[in-house]
Amino acid sequence: MEENKSYNYEILLEKGKKLLKDYSSKDSSEINILNIIDGDTLEWSHSKILNILFSKIHIKNERDNFLTLFLKRLEIENIDEDEFLVEREYRCNPYGQMDFKIENKNLCVVLEMKIYAEDGSKQLRRYEKYCLENKKIIKYFT
Repeated sequence: MEENKSYNYEILLEKGKKLLKDYSSKDSSEINILNIIDGDTLEWSHSKILNILFSKIHIKNERDNFLTLFLKRLEIENIDEDEFLVEREYRCNPYGQMDFKIENKNLCVVLEMKIYAEDGSKQLRRYEKYCLENKKIIKYFT
């Protein structure tokens, strides 16, 4: 009986090695964890991941965090990440609900995520009005 268990483990290990080799040989651009879990078309999956990446719970080190890298990508300069507040599903009545609002005293970055969806009625105009009324420079990222 003990011999059978050992034999089964060896077969399992060999199968695992083959699967790992097959998986490793795939082009990494073809691998998407959201596709694997059938979450690639679910806005909340993307939103949840971004929320974790934008959070400030990560250990500070000499490298820029995701929020700083994202703001640099939008060509925003002189970034002090501690001055920015990131809010997910930010309700700004009567203007609507922004998927993400990234804001400091001078700037409002609105992230509106769309997967197989259209903008709501004058949605971006309403968000623009919110930002202008709060005397913020506006950056849209869709």
